[in-house]
Amino acid sequence: QAEWNAIKHDDKLINQKLKNYSSANMKRRGGLMNFWSKQMKSSTSSNTTSTSSNTMSTSSNTTSTSSNTTSTSDHLHNSSSSLAFSSSTFQQLGDNAGPQQVPSSPPSVAT
Repeated sequence: QAEWNAIKHDDKLINQKLKNYSSANMKRRGGLMNFWSKQMKSSTSSNTTSTSSNTMSTSSNTTSTSSNTTSTSDHLHNSSSSLAFSSSTFQQLGDNAGPQQVPSSPPSVAT
C-alpha cells in the first residue's frame, strides 16, 4: 500500500507496474484497469463537487462579514436581513449552476 501511494502520481512507474502486473496475471489486468478508471472518475467528480461547495461557503462568508460590520443597535434587524440575503445568494448560485438564463437584464438592452 505504501509503495502504491508512492508511485500513484508517476505515470512511467504506473505503466511499468501495470506491465509487470499484467505479464504475471493476464486474467486480472482488465479488473485492475476498470478499478483504476473508476478511481479516476470518482476522484474527478468529487473534486468538482467540493469546488462548488467551496464557492457557496465563500459567498456565505462574505454575507457574515457584511453583517458583522453593521452597528450593534441594528443587530436583530440586520441578522434577519442577512439571512434572507444569504438564502438569495444560494438561490442565485443554484440558478447559475443550471442552464444559463439571464432574466435580470432589461429588454431595452436588446434594442
